[in-house]
Amino acid sequence: EGIEESLQAQLGHFGTNISIAYTHSSLSPIEDVPTYQFPAGTGQNTFGQRLPQCAAGVTAGCFNYLPYVINLKGVQDPYAPQLTANITVQYGFPIGQAILQPRVNFSYTSKQYSNILQNNDFYEMGSRSLWNAYLDFIDGRWQTSLYGTNLSDRTYATNVTDNTVLYG
Repeated sequence: EGIEESLQAQLGHFGTNISIAYTHSSLSPIEDVPTYQFPAGTGQNTFGQRLPQCAAGVTAGCFNYLPYVINLKGVQDPYAPQLTANITVQYGFPIGQAILQPRVNFSYTSKQYSNILQNNDFYEMGSRSLWNAYLDFIDGRWQTSLYGTNLSDRTYATNVTDNTVLYG
């Protein structure tokens, strides 16, 4: 659930686009096992395969996952930041029949998680603010753009898995 608003305005050669979104997400009751909390060398056979849950009274060839089970009811959905915002401003300079249009864009994304396991900071992807700039030359059916993204050279996580972190 949430709300999203956007505004577009064009006043002569000046234009702006503004958008903001608020999202409140939460998981229904669901249980999972954070395997990263297992003691080293447990829960797997010699081939690295996960062992099955032990049945009552059985202790060989299985693993007791029950002490590690957690309920994730109410945690934020993965890849669902609570707040996102974008603002773009531009101005079109007429050059004969063509237009030279510089644009500047600012975007904000609040922290989010890449996994439903959010009981520590491992899967958290922090908030980020990015600046981008564009220079468009528009002539009839043709448009040429020169652009730079992430102009403040901010390093941020775009995805976090058990073995990999992807950065922007």
